[in-house]
Amino acid sequence: MQDDPLRVIDECLIGLLGEHGVIRIIKAYAKVFLGAQVVSLSTRNSFGVALAALPGDKTVISTWDGTIDIWDPSTGRQELALFGHQRLVYALVVLQDGMIASGSADGTICVWNPSSGLCILTLTTYTGPMSNLKIVSALEVLDGNTLASGSGDGVVRTWDLAKRICLLTLVGHDTYPIFALAALPGNKLASGGGDGAICIWDLSSGECALTLQHAPTRVDSLILLPDGKLASAGGQTCTVRMWDLKTGVCVGALVGHTKGIFALCLLGDGTLASGSKDHSIRVWDMKTNTCVNTLYGHDGAVFDLQALRDCRLASASLDGTVRIWH
Repeated sequence: MQDDPLRVIDECLIGLLGEHGVIRIIKAYAKVFLGAQVVSLSTRNSFGVALAALPGDKTVISTWDGTIDIWDPSTGRQELALFGHQRLVYALVVLQDGMIASGSADGTICVWNPSSGLCILTLTTYTGPMSNLKIVSALEVLDGNTLASGSGDGVVRTWDLAKRICLLTLVGHDTYPIFALAALPGNKLASGGGDGAICIWDLSSGECALTLQHAPTRVDSLILLPDGKLASAGGQTCTVRMWDLKTGVCVGALVGHTKGIFALCLLGDGTLASGSKDHSIRVWDMKTNTCVNTLYGHDGAVFDLQALRDCRLASASLDGTVRIWH
């Protein structure tokens, strides 16, 4: 029996066409109907790349033109736009103090005050000429003042935000870009790269304690599961793999997508959501490793997922929409 998908409501255009075909968000009105709210960000020339959630469910979206928008999904209204990056923003995280950190193809990490919209800190990760090596493609919060970043040069860096200095430089992916990071218990960090490997770093020593081989191709998403296992997925593989971090053994796989998987997200009820190039989002029961729901509606690859309150889910896609699923 086929899963009953959550159906999608009408899309509403919420911006004005600007330079280079980019639509800047002015305001939005979206009605909740038949189980899902849809907010259209732009034309196909600009789309949501990364998502994060602020306290109170304000949703942070980075778009192709390098800006970052904050909007309220309950009203569909954009509240603030953050300007400062010179190129595409690949990564967003919310720090423990409520500030927003963003990583960009311009080689910088910016920390933003979401109330004022001001950039309060800029860190430069790469000082060479403009190239793919300087892209900041992954961010992860380690504790209140420490942030980890992964870049196109294959290097993982940890940062003391209070002192504004780089603490550690971790090299283990042989110059392949870093696409995913996940904080682990015991002062450890997992990184996934374009080499298909997952490195488990001991941040006390700065050494790679364990290497897992997800696939011959890139690892795009990593997430720590409630039972202590690590889940991994990649844009060139159709399965989610689960790893025992004590033994380094793959102990299970979630099979169902027909194309590669870009995004993983834990929901409030303990289920796992995965977003794929096959345009679908699957929701998995991690006790049985079975798909319990498939969400259809996007017309492009699903790039990122973000859990919201009440087991709701935000998804960003190449089709130019961000959708809120109930």
